[in-house]
Amino acid sequence: RPPAVPHARWYVSLFCGGLWEGQAILHTQGDYVLESELLLNFSGTLSSEQQFFDILNSRQGTCHRMIKLGGGFKCKSWSDGDKTMCLDHGLLMPQNNCLVYSFGVGNDITFEDTITYFKNCEVHLFDHTIGKIMQQTLVKDLHSRQHYHLLGLSDKNERMKNPHHEAQYLEMRTLDQIQKELGHEGRTIHYLKIDIEGAEWKALSYILQHGLLDNVQQLSMELHTNHLNDQPYETWLPTLQKYFETLRSIEAAGFKRVQYEVNWTLSCSLKVPHHIVSIPACGEILYVRKTNKV
Repeated sequence: RPPAVPHARWYVSLFCGGLWEGQAILHTQGDYVLESELLLNFSGTLSSEQQFFDILNSRQGTCHRMIKLGGGFKCKSWSDGDKTMCLDHGLLMPQNNCLVYSFGVGNDITFEDTITYFKNCEVHLFDHTIGKIMQQTLVKDLHSRQHYHLLGLSDKNERMKNPHHEAQYLEMRTLDQIQKELGHEGRTIHYLKIDIEGAEWKALSYILQHGLLDNVQQLSMELHTNHLNDQPYETWLPTLQKYFETLRSIEAAGFKRVQYEVNWTLSCSLKVPHHIVSIPACGEILYVRKTNKV
């Protein structure tokens, strides 16, 4: 069994010389800068790439009861499978009657497992990139409240060729089409997780244009900008400006940013020309619907 941890509850314990998975750890937010202080006299136009990430690292609101679900301690470092959730008043998920959509699960469903046991939620897992063997293993081990769909989230409904396997096709859907196919139109999505390796920006644009966040309570994403390394440097700032405006649209839809955690892996960095130090270009972000206390 894992050692006793203050303010922690362990749902699944799997020990392999230091591997504990499926944890739900209550924690508090550390020191941070309020966005309102950072953006004094800000015109709305970014002046540098770094400013985009400085703004992300500031907060618009506070969650007093934050919890981490999933992931694991793999002897030397935390995996990136954990997700953050806010348990403040007005954001509590109803026991046995909560709905979770999780886009991009790969081979780590510790978050999905933990939220299933934590609140007995109806959890829908979406990933169009998983191979057949992994699909079979995943489906075989699913809880009765978990449902796997071989679908990807996009800004259009289409069947596209797999760029890595030309003989295979990938099924892509918009969020509203998925809700329609599952009979979830009008239902509250209590937690929407999007971790789709850079494709989030196109999907977000569609979601915002069609008002699809109206029934969402919490939005958790891993944001990626490391693809800018493959683009001409002069396009970086205009692209980040576009992303900044997309995130502003989330806030205009009734959300506040309460958490941003940098992904420090080397592959998730921007190598700015003529700069020695790279900029961390990926991170986990949590938006929660505004309440009187957030």
